[in-house]
Amino acid sequence: MKAHAVIVWAGTVCTVVLGAIAAIVTWQRGAAFGVTMAFSVMATVFNLLAVPFFLWGVRRFSAGLQRAYWVLCIGIGAFGVAQIQLPLVNLFNWGWWINSGGVAAPYLVGVIGIFWGMRRFAALLGTTGVWTSVPWALLATVVMSGIGAVLPHVGTGQNEAAFDVALALSICNSVFITFAAVAAFGIRTKIGATYKHSMSWLCAALAVVSFAGWHYTIVQMTMTTGDWYYDYSANIVPFVVGAVLLMAAGYAFDMLSSAALPAVKTDGGDRVELEAVLYAASLVSRPTDVDVILDAVRDLTSHLAPGQALSTADRENLLQVYGKLEAYLAHSDPLRTIAPPELRHMLQERFGWSPAPSQSA
Repeated sequence: MKAHAVIVWAGTVCTVVLGAIAAIVTWQRGAAFGVTMAFSVMATVFNLLAVPFFLWGVRRFSAGLQRAYWVLCIGIGAFGVAQIQLPLVNLFNWGWWINSGGVAAPYLVGVIGIFWGMRRFAALLGTTGVWTSVPWALLATVVMSGIGAVLPHVGTGQNEAAFDVALALSICNSVFITFAAVAAFGIRTKIGATYKHSMSWLCAALAVVSFAGWHYTIVQMTMTTGDWYYDYSANIVPFVVGAVLLMAAGYAFDMLSSAALPAVKTDGGDRVELEAVLYAASLVSRPTDVDVILDAVRDLTSHLAPGQALSTADRENLLQVYGKLEAYLAHSDPLRTIAPPELRHMLQERFGWSPAPSQSA
């Protein structure tokens, strides 16, 4: 995993350097073009860097989550490639590509992939609803596009119908990525403790990308050539930030795949079984599934005074709870299968304790 950390930092530095080189090479076309090229290159590369981390991490997880993350990664990759369009439009004078709304089409491929990936992820945890619904997303797109069509906007010198189509495509992108972001927050509220850190990064990334989409749409309606904010492509900056956060989310998820977690042996002594069972419970991806199993643990902790050692009966109860958690993680968890020997090894590494197979049976 240290090698992956090095890739993150080296990738970040190299991406910034690539952005600077792109700006320098194209500076003769004007400062605005050079800055646009730098932002676009960084947004593209950061998005693409996120993909391998998600794919490395997902190898140890269920087939359902693997499919969800493959779709998500296709979306992230397509979204990243779409970022390079603006400098190409300027380089080859493809103004018609922006005016026709074609520039939004590659983004749409990426956005649909991200939305569909989060939709599949939510289905695994049973958190589907309005924010994972295609009909609701399409309805929101139609309503928001209708509102955008009647609102006043800056003069662009292009056909009004073409502008409305371009605006509708941008709104569609923004709506679907917003739905994906809210779906991610819904997943985070339901997912187990072990997964919350990586989901927090993913939520932050999608929230920023959602903001970037709406920000781009507003700029599209209020600014045109001649406005420094538009000319220097400041509307790409949030996409760069979102791409960095996606890379961080991918790295955080990749860290979950490591079975060899750091040794964090506690000095809990007489309570090591309790700590080990609570840790095993934190590995469950859908905590509601084991809520009844953990009632025994809640009952135990409710009468356990600070510093009080576990009784023989407490230890036996905890072993029974552990056995049920072990069986759930081995056969029923929707995101990840952890074989009993692997789980016992993890507990041995962290707590210096692991039940014998006969104890947890």
